[in-house]
Amino acid sequence: MSSKRTWLWGTLILAVAAVIWYRQSVFQSPAPPTITNVAFVTGGSGPYWQMTVSGARAAAKEYNANLEVAMPEQEESIDEQMRLLIGIDKDKVDGIAISPLDAESQTHLINKIVESRPVVTFDSDAPLSNRRYYVGTSNYAAGQMCYKLISEALPEGGEVMILLANLSKRNTIDRKLGFEDAAKEDISAEDDSRVELVDVLIDEGNQDTCRENIRMALADHPDLSGFIAMNGYHGPLLLDVLKQEDRLGTLQIVAFDEHEQTLDGIGEGHVFATVAQDPYMYGYEAVRMLYELNSGADTAIPIVGGGVVHVQCEPVRKDNLDSFRQRLEQRTKSATSQSTDKADAGDAAESGASEPAQNT
Repeated sequence: MSSKRTWLWGTLILAVAAVIWYRQSVFQSPAPPTITNVAFVTGGSGPYWQMTVSGARAAAKEYNANLEVAMPEQEESIDEQMRLLIGIDKDKVDGIAISPLDAESQTHLINKIVESRPVVTFDSDAPLSNRRYYVGTSNYAAGQMCYKLISEALPEGGEVMILLANLSKRNTIDRKLGFEDAAKEDISAEDDSRVELVDVLIDEGNQDTCRENIRMALADHPDLSGFIAMNGYHGPLLLDVLKQEDRLGTLQIVAFDEHEQTLDGIGEGHVFATVAQDPYMYGYEAVRMLYELNSGADTAIPIVGGGVVHVQCEPVRKDNLDSFRQRLEQRTKSATSQSTDKADAGDAAESGASEPAQNT
C-alpha cells in the first residue's frame, strides 16, 4: 500500500471517529440533574390546599425532587403561616413555593429568602417582591367572571353582598376589584335592572364570623337577592346558614372553587354557579418552576412583578357540572395514586432503597 493511500485511510478513520465523537457529545442524554429540595407552604389545610399539594407531589415525583410541605391548620392564618415559613431550614432547601396570605407584610421576608434561593408564589401573589414566578389565575378576571355570573342569575337586577376572607391577600383584593370594575363598566344594564353591591363582608378566615355575617345580612337586608362567595370555604358555610334560616332557594349564589358541598348545591339548584380554579396545576407548576430554576434550565432575569404564569379558571353551572366532576374525579384519582406511590417510596426507603422523601 502506497504512503498516499495509507494517508488517505488514516484521514478517513480520523474523520469517522470525529463524527462519532461529535454525535455522542451533542445527542447523548444529559446527566441527571442534582435533586431539588423544595419547601411548599400553603395558606391552609382544607380540600383546596390538599389539591395544591397533590399537584406539587406529582411534579416532585416527575422531576425527582424532595418535597417538604408546610400547611397551616387554620385557614387564612397569617401568623401560623409566618411561623411555618420562618421555621423552614433555609440551608436544606433549594427553593420555596408559598401562597402568601399578606403580600405587603411578607414581601420583606420573601426578598430576604430570594437573596440565596428562588421563591415562587402560587394561588396568591406578592407582586412587589423579588419572587421569580407567580402561578395562579388572574383573580381580577375571576372577579369579573363573578359579576357576569351573578348578572345572569339576576336578569332583573337586585341587591347582592360579597363574602371575602380578607383584604390583605393579593388574590382577594383583585377579585373584589374585578367585580367592582365589571359592575361599573356594565353599560348594558338598565338602572332598574342593575346588580347593586350593598356590602363586602370580611371574616378573616373565621368560619363563625362568616356565619354571623351572613345572618346579619339576611336580617338587615330583607330585599337581598344574592351572595357572591369569593373564597372556597364560603359556599358550604353559606348553604348551611341558608338551610338553618329556611332561605335555601330564595337567593342566588355565585361561589368560588370546587368544594363538594358547593358542587352539590349546583346540582340541587341552590347555587347558580361557581368559579373553579385549578389548584392541582398551581402546585405542579410551582414545583416545576423551582426545579428549572435550580437546574439552570431557566435563564429569565428576575423582574419585580414579572414572571406570571396564568392558569385559566372556568365557570361551573348545572349544564357542565357532570363533565367538570368527571375531570375532577380523574385528578383526584391521580392524586390518590401519587399518595400511594409516596407511601411505597417510604417503605422502600426503610428497606435501604434510595428514593426521594416527600414529607407532609
